[in-house]
Amino acid sequence: DHAMAPVWEVNNVWLVLAIVVCWTAFPPLFQIAFGDLYPLFSLALLGLILRGAFFAFRHVADNPQAHRVADLVFGISSVVTPFFFAASLGAIASGRVGEGPLQASFNPMALAFGLVSVAATAFSGASFLVGDARRYGAPELTGYFERRLMVSGVALIAIGTAALVVVALEAPPLLHRMLFGAGLPFVLVTVIVTPLVMYLAWRGIFRWFRVLTVAAVGSMVFAW
Repeated sequence: DHAMAPVWEVNNVWLVLAIVVCWTAFPPLFQIAFGDLYPLFSLALLGLILRGAFFAFRHVADNPQAHRVADLVFGISSVVTPFFFAASLGAIASGRVGEGPLQASFNPMALAFGLVSVAATAFSGASFLVGDARRYGAPELTGYFERRLMVSGVALIAIGTAALVVVALEAPPLLHRMLFGAGLPFVLVTVIVTPLVMYLAWRGIFRWFRVLTVAAVGSMVFAW
């Protein structure tokens, strides 16, 4: 709660800003993308609503069972939301937007991007929570999130590599531009910095690791 409270409303701000800018500046793109990808956006928005609602319900649950239910729904929706938002990016990158909602929304590229997003958000979240746990003087939580940082980092490397294989099969021009074009420097930053963050956490060197986490995950987006 301490970690999330200062940035909670930012979720709503960036979402509204992005949608308004998209339909104002690029109305044909907005019409085509949202027309074909409404299943993905609907599921993402459902997760966003449930996440916000059950984050609040957790604080007013009057018995352990209700609190567990609120925790469960909050946790599931926190995975669903980044998965389907990123799946929409994968669907666009697949080049299938315009072929209909089913073909555009549910394909290997959408699945791969969604899984990478979940791994990346888990990795960045664990990294920042290591810093918060240290700042609040909670060594048991520091170790808790260090372990999750390592696990999510391994998952991110494995899923990211598999996603590149999917891109190679589904959208070879995109992979070529990522690995041999303007995206290459960002790919290299991600490949180098992600294990570096894990190494720093493993060795207990808590300097610059959160900045490096932002660089690693952000470079994935810029590479795309």
